[in-house]
Amino acid sequence: MVFLQLKLELDCKAFKSLVSIQLKQIFKLLIMPCRYKEVEVLLKKLEKQMTLALLWSDAHPSDVDLNSQAPFACDKIPFEHWLQFIFIPKMTMVVNSRNSLPQNLVLMPMAEQSFLGRSHLSKVLLVIAEIDRWFECFSRESRV
Repeated sequence: MVFLQLKLELDCKAFKSLVSIQLKQIFKLLIMPCRYKEVEVLLKKLEKQMTLALLWSDAHPSDVDLNSQAPFACDKIPFEHWLQFIFIPKMTMVVNSRNSLPQNLVLMPMAEQSFLGRSHLSKVLLVIAEIDRWFECFSRESRV
């Protein structure tokens, strides 16, 4: 009787594990393509607002500056260059390759600090806040 109970418990755990794996696969197949498109749209909105705010640069930072180990490469380049030359290209690669989207993405504190006193950048900040909200919701959904 103990053996049968143990086997049933193991079968139940295996079943739950299998269902969990299958649900994750269904999520990835059905929902993730929409998520990638949403991120792509947000990236394009950010690029557009940065261009309109004259933050988009034709001058490309050096490879040394782009390879900074500091958060947002803040020791080498301004935040808007980090967005243009690091964040947007890396996120575009993630979207195009359908790799895993980041779980904890928070840009707004750095954006607010970097753009402090520059009221003409309010639309850029709105898009960055939208990106943060999207990733916050995505992270919550992914944990379920």
